[in-house]
Amino acid sequence: MQKKNARSLAGPASISVGNFTKSLHIHGPCQWEYHHNSWQLTPPKPISQIPLRYEYAFGGCWIDVDGTEQVFQQNPVGSGYYPDINQLDTSSSYFAPQIDDGQFSALAYTSVPQGLGPMSRW
Repeated sequence: MQKKNARSLAGPASISVGNFTKSLHIHGPCQWEYHHNSWQLTPPKPISQIPLRYEYAFGGCWIDVDGTEQVFQQNPVGSGYYPDINQLDTSSSYFAPQIDDGQFSALAYTSVPQGLGPMSRW
């Protein structure tokens, strides 16, 4: 249950250390859904916190119709990577990343994964 005075965390976030500054755009879970002949993002659900982990950033793996796995090599653990939107089932919904660069607005978008930690060699 959400507290009455709790605020939803969404929008730009940044950290600065010395001369280094990193800015991210964060929001609650949302999904791509097909309505009126186009893919549209659902409104994000309210959140009060989000772990700054690459699982919440752009990336992921996709199995296409012939069973071939396509991996977004820059971040295989993320979400939002759909390399061929023509293969998506219009009766299903698909997760979008919760941490991005603030430019994420199209289903066919490809982004550099956003985060604050080191990236593993997978």
